[in-house]
Amino acid sequence: MKSTILMLALAAAAATPGMAGSISGLCDTGVIAGCGSQTPLAPGATDGNFTVTLSPVGPTPTAHTIPSNPGYYTSGGNSIGTATASWITTDVGAPPTMTEADGVFNYQETLTANVTGVVTISGSYGADNCATIAWGSSPVAVSGSGVTLGGGVSNCQDNTGTFKGLTSFSFQETVVAGTKYYLDFEVGNLGEQTGLLVDCLSATGGTAPTAAPEPSSILMTLTGFGLLGGAFWRRRLATNRA
Repeated sequence: MKSTILMLALAAAAATPGMAGSISGLCDTGVIAGCGSQTPLAPGATDGNFTVTLSPVGPTPTAHTIPSNPGYYTSGGNSIGTATASWITTDVGAPPTMTEADGVFNYQETLTANVTGVVTISGSYGADNCATIAWGSSPVAVSGSGVTLGGGVSNCQDNTGTFKGLTSFSFQETVVAGTKYYLDFEVGNLGEQTGLLVDCLSATGGTAPTAAPEPSSILMTLTGFGLLGGAFWRRRLATNRA
């Protein structure tokens, strides 16, 4: 009995609120809003995770999954992407029509750091025609592995390889727990359709802040130690009487 009470007390003392990964809000393209699960959306659906903050056409279009596939990379049985992501584009009109304007489009999502320190952000992506990964509300190109495609938006090249397959990327940023950050995928288009697919986004590293025990955990701990002390005292009285 006492060992059970002690185990309960120790478990309550150690209990802390659940913590997500190093960064919250890292959603693949073309998945359900909030990406509680990376479930791909149907063709022509609004992407609620990415915002188009820059476009060569106005007013600024919205991010949608591509209504049909013009020849982009697919896998996992998804006709417009992979098992965990779909290609998105900037659309105008109703029903949505894929934008064919030349220029740079910026797809941005808002993140929240759950840790403090250096984190590594990685994944894989493809773009039509070129892309540069950037960081910040006013995008600044990152340094890392695979962070540009097709020469990047500063030197965009017409290369079908950027959307016929996916390229792995990885870069590091310093973050502070509780602070918002912005991840940007700048996509350059040289004509006809344009698109972006980001898959398997993840963040690792950093140190989680120490969480103060919740009042309920403190109460459980005190109750457990109280029961343990009572059991010990009753046993001691019984021994003295004997």
